[in-house]
Amino acid sequence: IPEAKFYIFCTHNSAIFSEFNLPKDTKWITAEEGFDDTRDTLWLLTQCRNHLFTHSSYYWWGAWLSEVVYKESKQLILAADNFLNEHTIPERWETF
Repeated sequence: IPEAKFYIFCTHNSAIFSEFNLPKDTKWITAEEGFDDTRDTLWLLTQCRNHLFTHSSYYWWGAWLSEVVYKESKQLILAADNFLNEHTIPERWETF
C-alpha cells in the first residue's frame, strides 16, 4: 500500500518491537504512550482503513466497525485464521 501510515495497537510495549522493520513515523498506540482508555482506542481503530490482527475480539470489532466508516472505499482486512469460531471472520476478509 503506497504511502501507508502504520499505527500499532498493543496492550503494552515489548522488546520484540525493536526487531520490526517499520517506517520511522510508525505510531505506537499503547498504554505506555498514553492510550489507556479502551473506548477512545476502539474509536481510533475504527478510523483505520486497513487492519491486520491476531485472534482478538477487541481488534476484530475495530475492523468490523471501520467498514462503516470506509464503506465506499476499498479496505484490506487480514485476520488470523486461529479464531476459536472460524465463522466470526467474514468471507470478505482475508486470513493468514
